[in-house]
Amino acid sequence: MKKRLFGEVVDDLTDKDLQFRLTEDELFGLFGLRPPQSRVKQTTVGSAPRDVDLGKVTPQEFEHLVSRLYSRMGYLTKVTRFSKDGGIDIRARKLTEANRENLIIQCKHYPQGTVGVEPARALNGLLTQEFSGGVLITSGRFSAECKEFCCRTRIHLIDGPELLRLLDKHHAG
Repeated sequence: MKKRLFGEVVDDLTDKDLQFRLTEDELFGLFGLRPPQSRVKQTTVGSAPRDVDLGKVTPQEFEHLVSRLYSRMGYLTKVTRFSKDGGIDIRARKLTEANRENLIIQCKHYPQGTVGVEPARALNGLLTQEFSGGVLITSGRFSAECKEFCCRTRIHLIDGPELLRLLDKHHAG
């Protein structure tokens, strides 16, 4: 089953299918450089953060929002086909001097709900050596059982408040 899933999900992953969106600052930052002074953007100190109402986005919009966030964080991302994702909503790759990250991301859009342990177990079952880790993201929160389970895995959890903080930090909202 894992071989079949790998064939469906990973083997068809090519760089031409990935969305590659880096800001100028991020591009220069990859090489430890600052953008030329003439190109540095002026920012307003104390400007209000962008408000994202996670309760008003559809599950598909939620996946694209998360994909945009990871793109802003320097990853090459690909949102899987909604009906054939096999439990993986987004694949994200990032090359650094030190290593290569290859993540699988599962999005659970439950703005007022709690994600239990079952989605974490399912995501953990998809993790092979090919992947650096998995990310389980929700617009709501995680149960204590889910948090405890993920402490023993390569799954990173991002709940609604943390997601909003990251969206604001990376201007992805």
